[in-house]
Amino acid sequence: EEIVESEEEEVEATGAAVVDIPSGFKEYLAPSGIYVTTQYPEDGSNIYIMTSPYYGELPGETEYTRKINENLSAQVGEIVKIDLIEFEKTTVEGCDATRALYTYSHDGMNFKRLEYTVNTDITTTIAYTQEGDADWMDVFEESALTIRIGE
Repeated sequence: EEIVESEEEEVEATGAAVVDIPSGFKEYLAPSGIYVTTQYPEDGSNIYIMTSPYYGELPGETEYTRKINENLSAQVGEIVKIDLIEFEKTTVEGCDATRALYTYSHDGMNFKRLEYTVNTDITTTIAYTQEGDADWMDVFEESALTIRIGE
């Protein structure tokens, strides 16, 4: 019975994961799901929220790293390799989720990204990206604590 109840709980969780956007950020061309600093473009740090059809079981650390490397490389048109600092499977309001922290470099610039992926009946990715010498990670971590399942 516990397994059935657990499956029913997963099905009941519907809608995208939502998060409180920290002060210092504003939406870029609403409704893009991209939030940039109020100092953009001088500070290119950003928050990107993307929803997609249900992904299925979330990948483990090795598969996650491979997919991120492929996606970043495809976006910028050259090979990009991340340095994965932290990776964990977790939950958000009982829904499967992953939390990853990694760095990468591209075009002479350094980036640090905190990324959450949350599964409900759809998959939501919330990526906090700090550019160069910017100092947003504490603010990003505080914002991530507000992730919840919305409508």
